[in-house]
Amino acid sequence: MKRDLKYVGIMVFNRRQQKRVLQTYRKVAPKGIKIFTFTPSSINWVTKKISGLHFANKQFLTDWFRFPDVVYNRCYGADRRLLQRIEKVIGRNRCFNHVNHFDKQFTYDVLCQTELNKHLPRTVPYNQANLDTLLTEYGTLYVKPLLGNRGRGVYRVNKTETGEVHISEHYFAPHLICREDHSWEGEIKKLTQSKQYVVQQGIPFMQVGEKNFDIRVLLQKDRSGAWGVTNVTSRTAYSGCFNTSVCERVTTGEERLNSLFSASDTQVLLSSLSEISWKTAALLEQNGKCHLGELSVDLALDHNRKLWIIEVNGNPQRTMYKELENYQDVYRNPIHYAQFLMSHR
Repeated sequence: MKRDLKYVGIMVFNRRQQKRVLQTYRKVAPKGIKIFTFTPSSINWVTKKISGLHFANKQFLTDWFRFPDVVYNRCYGADRRLLQRIEKVIGRNRCFNHVNHFDKQFTYDVLCQTELNKHLPRTVPYNQANLDTLLTEYGTLYVKPLLGNRGRGVYRVNKTETGEVHISEHYFAPHLICREDHSWEGEIKKLTQSKQYVVQQGIPFMQVGEKNFDIRVLLQKDRSGAWGVTNVTSRTAYSGCFNTSVCERVTTGEERLNSLFSASDTQVLLSSLSEISWKTAALLEQNGKCHLGELSVDLALDHNRKLWIIEVNGNPQRTMYKELENYQDVYRNPIHYAQFLMSHR
């Protein structure tokens, strides 16, 4: 390998992901930067070498590399101890995305102690007492996996005026209807089994054409080392579906807001979205004591135009940006941030 090259190693979960990830990032690598992908099991701690996949001579090849100058962690849910061990070799703060799978309760507990508290739906650990309390107080709640993503395993619980409790998954239409003599808490327990869950206050989403929509703000650090907003998008759920992760359409956030509000109101909302999301990223990194390079924040508007933080994603979905003009920035920014880290020891 050429000695004058700087190396960025992208750590992924398994070998199947290596080629797909490399195909994208190698195309945006600036001159002088060599990218290779690897998995945790590719590391030889004795020889301090890593077996990595790279592209050379018009083909994908596997070779042994020295430890890279910077590691971009895309291994979903990687143990922070592994990342700390890597940094003992390559240097402190040379590995970013220490956390890419955010614990919902941890996220809430960190942010609720800040000025963002007013934008957070109440979130508490899953137990029967909390189920009863939140359903009584709000009428609608969501039971979510502590470490879930993309809406999997999320249950909506709604208490009707007649006293029935409706439990649904993905769609508003219930798949379980519990009457007074039926323990709805017991049904939730069957659904959640022994997994860790949280209970979250239900937010009445503002809708477009009777369909739920959310706003996703993607934040990334770039060559300046500072957080910036890369994209603001909106996902519209299918008719009758509360889960926006299973979406019918993706548009820019500006396009969606313009369809609902005046141009001036849209700009005010976009500014608020960016500010709230930027503060979310900065506070999670600072108070969570982790080194981050990117995350996305999912927000919803209620009927009073109030913005709510619904979810924070440490491993942002990237395919949804393909139709946008600047979609390559989604891939380019992390490599530019890696360059920044190389030049700032």
